[in-house]
Amino acid sequence: MPSRSIACTALRVTIDGLAMPVDTDGRTRRVHLPPAARELRLVSSPWVPAETRADSDDTRRLGVAIANLRLDGLPIGLGDARLSGGWHAPEAEWRWTTGNAALSVNGARELAFDLAMTGTYWQARAQHCDTWGRDVG
Repeated sequence: MPSRSIACTALRVTIDGLAMPVDTDGRTRRVHLPPAARELRLVSSPWVPAETRADSDDTRRLGVAIANLRLDGLPIGLGDARLSGGWHAPEAEWRWTTGNAALSVNGARELAFDLAMTGTYWQARAQHCDTWGRDVG
């Protein structure tokens, strides 16, 4: 059976290697953070646009594009130093992760962000997705 492309990120927010519950409201994701949290990671399946889209020559390894990043309700700029590792350069309205991006939270109690864009994956390689392209863990 030929592979088909699907959209499925398997996005997780982790602190000290433990996945945190993520509330979803449309494109917005919200995570309640433990009081001792210092750094979290946004972990997702990486993809390369040029490998799944015939009209793309983008060979970057991308995770997900994040917009409207907020800690405790306060906006965090896309170029903020707290976005420490695993991030591509900011673009006009979002910033791509590499699939494993760090964010310093230093005691913040809530992270919120919009999922601006996700990747396209070959179904045969997307082991974390069901046949309809939904995350299964």
